[in-house]
This record gives sequence, structure tokens and C-alpha cells, in this order.
Amino acid sequence: MKYFLNIYQSWRWDETDEEAELSLAKHRDACTAYERRIQSIASKLDPEVLAITDPFYVDDAIVSQLMIDRINQRLDLTLRCGNIPNGYFDLKLTYKGAEMEASHEQTLREVAMETTGGTCFANECYCHELDVLDDGRLEHRFQFHEADWFPIRCGSLRVERVEQSSREIPPLSERVRVLPVVDR
Repeated sequence: MKYFLNIYQSWRWDETDEEAELSLAKHRDACTAYERRIQSIASKLDPEVLAITDPFYVDDAIVSQLMIDRINQRLDLTLRCGNIPNGYFDLKLTYKGAEMEASHEQTLREVAMETTGGTCFANECYCHELDVLDDGRLEHRFQFHEADWFPIRCGSLRVERVEQSSREIPPLSERVRVLPVVDR
């Protein structure tokens, strides 16, 4: 994470008033820096991608489904987002020309498999960041509460929002597919 990692790592439930004020100031500074970055790259982002650049758009989202196709360099990630007052939706992300380091792919797979269902989820998303790299590829960075942050780099990203009636997600057996299984 480029903008929000230090805030995530330093935040505590038991902060004093002075510490909370400092944390809030750091959070505001990170939001301002990220907003400036998004403004500077907005013309390079498709409107559907630009629509999800808010860092907390995916706050408390859980991985509903994950498909990794290494041969075709495609990654499909579905996040169940939302809450009771505002309703739920799936954010379906399709990364083409997708690249991830093996350790980051493993982190994402673990996040997906460790979300067991019910009403308490260990691996909810804290925030995400979108960026454009010097070579023109997109980088989508995620921070989940119980995992290391990881980036997904890609040539293109397609975004689809599908309304859902609840936070229920598919069973573990249907959650993750990796095609084909190859050694790295």
C-alpha cells in the first residue's frame, strides 16, 4: 500500500485523545495525497474504474469468489461489499494481463479460503488503492484486516456491480479456482 499502510499499521483501539487526533490528521493527509494521485491519473482510467477509486469503497468487503487463470493471465475477483443499512452488492473485478508475485497470490488465496461465512469474517477488506504504473499498467492494492497487503498488476480492469440480497457467500468448495495448476 502506498498511501494507507502506515495508518492501518499504527491504528489502535485504545488510543489516547492526543493519539487519536494525530491518527486522524495522518488519515486526512493520506486521503488528500491519494485524491491528488487519482486526479493526476483520472484521464488514464476507464469511467467504471474511476468510479471505485474511493479507498473505502470496499471497506469490510469479503472475497466471495476467486478465479486465477495463469496461462491466460486473467484473474476474476468478486468481493461481497456493503452493509445492512445500505444493502449488499458484488464488485466483480476482471483483471486481464494479470500479474501477481507468488507470495501475493498465496495471500489472496488464503484470504478467500479463510473467510468462513456467517456474520463474523476474519478477513474483511480495510481499503484499496488504484494506481497507474510508469509502464501504463494498472496496480490495484488491497489491505485486508488479517493479512499482508498485496498488489494485482494488470493491463486492463473491468468492473461490474451486481446487487445482492445478503452478505452470504458461496461455500469454501466453490470459492477458489486456479487454472491450470503449474509450478512457478
